[in-house]
Amino acid sequence: MFGDITLKCRPLRLAFLIPPDKGALRTAIQTNSALWGGTFNPIIPLYAHAPKAWKDYPGQKISMKDRIAGYVRAFDPDFIVDLTGSKLSSHVGELDRPVIPIDDIWSDFYSAKKGVAPKNGVGVFELLGGIYKEFFEHVRRFPVKTAFPIFPQNNALLWAAAVGELPDAMQQEVERVFAQAIDIEKPKIGPKEYQSIRKAYGFLPVNITDYQLKTSGVRARHSYAFYMDATKFSDIVDFWNLRAIDGSVMPIPKQFINVPEYVSFVRDHVLDRYRVHPMNPAVQYGTNVVRSYSSTMAELQAFATKLARTSPECLPEQ
Repeated sequence: MFGDITLKCRPLRLAFLIPPDKGALRTAIQTNSALWGGTFNPIIPLYAHAPKAWKDYPGQKISMKDRIAGYVRAFDPDFIVDLTGSKLSSHVGELDRPVIPIDDIWSDFYSAKKGVAPKNGVGVFELLGGIYKEFFEHVRRFPVKTAFPIFPQNNALLWAAAVGELPDAMQQEVERVFAQAIDIEKPKIGPKEYQSIRKAYGFLPVNITDYQLKTSGVRARHSYAFYMDATKFSDIVDFWNLRAIDGSVMPIPKQFINVPEYVSFVRDHVLDRYRVHPMNPAVQYGTNVVRSYSSTMAELQAFATKLARTSPECLPEQ
């Protein structure tokens, strides 16, 4: 008898428990930016009390215990990573997931100060080694570029979530180890430069974490955009988690809607993602625009109207 066996592997999935603090959020983003599949790892904020914005929506009486359990059911992580620095509530133990402190993941790197693998999952040094073998070991007619963008002080947390960011010590080690092997550049990024950077560089930190990952089914056909406030902690967390679910989410910060270059980028993205089913023209695929809790439907509708003049159907959602 003969047969075929198809094996698939996936990255280790981690759920990060953080206090409602921007410093902890940035640490979680940096850690995920150094792990294979890190953009698919959820970040779960441990609020002492539900944010005021939640009170305008159904389900506002759901307890934080049940909300955390909902995150775990939705993402089904292999481990829970603790960033709180304090004793966790008893209900975290009821989630039936191993809990590890965040310092454990890269403890070998910080003790040895060299490119080593993390204790949990596959790390950035291994990923860059594979990227070097595939894209840089031999000279290409059309070379691929790698970028670790420099963020402006304003909206730095948003850019870290959008394109990825390594911890400083790890960034220095990556540059030391791979400077001669991989074309690494460090362009400044902002709303005016975002589109050109996305086009010019094959590998940003978020692309490195997604190396060799493939999505299929609904994820391959639909895309989302998230209308948000770049200054809000909760909006950045929700953007991250929406992308972790879907895999393709464009941020639309309300602070950028009057920047022509960024509006053009959003419009091009919507046009590029628009599809009509070849067998049934009534079935169309495109970009759904979702608003954050801190944004109003009127704000989103005004922006959608601005795009509607030259874009195909763009659906605002609650």
